[in-house]
Amino acid sequence: LEMDVPTIVPTGSTMRSDLYIKNDNLPSYGIVSLVVDGKIVSKKAQLFDQGQTKITLEWNVPSDKVYSSHDLQGRVDLYDKTIITKSSVVHSYPRTIAVSAYDLKSLELLVKNDKVLADPALIYASDSNENLRFKVIDPQGQCIIGKSNECLIKDSTRANRGGLVSINYEDQILRVRYSGPDNPLERFSITSIDPLTEKWTVTLETNAGISPDVHILQDTYVKVKYRFHSETVTVKSE
Repeated sequence: LEMDVPTIVPTGSTMRSDLYIKNDNLPSYGIVSLVVDGKIVSKKAQLFDQGQTKITLEWNVPSDKVYSSHDLQGRVDLYDKTIITKSSVVHSYPRTIAVSAYDLKSLELLVKNDKVLADPALIYASDSNENLRFKVIDPQGQCIIGKSNECLIKDSTRANRGGLVSINYEDQILRVRYSGPDNPLERFSITSIDPLTEKWTVTLETNAGISPDVHILQDTYVKVKYRFHSETVTVKSE
């Protein structure tokens, strides 16, 4: 018995595991199961002919908003024996996290056992208050989006190729899309092929440069989308 499993999956998703059963004897009937943290979460009755049989089982990953890890095993119950694989650790993490602009903390890589499992790849937000506009500052203190003269982008990027503006940031290139302050739904997104880490500042301001009340920032959410670095691991029975 062998089972292929990913190293990381999004929370709230459906994970599929492929199990391979090799039978060198006469055809045999049994139950194939996927075991998560010691509990059977999916199973299927199967006739195993001579040779290899492939079974795909699914698991609904819990919709947690934080990181978690789980031990997965494949299992086959026959008439006179049970065969089970060694366990494999599967990490789960939200694909997208929504954080209040007021509470936006430093963005970090998700690293376990010295391996990067996920990294922040996209920051975006929207706001419909016509009296306010976004001001976005990178970790080095440079204003990326805003009304001030020192801000690199003040108006819509729609007229540019792909609707994007490319900006140098340290050793990476930021791709910025901005609706402009006059759009009924002001919105922006910042992405890069490299991780968007450290402390980004997303706030709102009036045309006079005045910051709104704290509760408005608390009700404005910045979404951070993560890029997963998943690998397929094969575990076998003893």
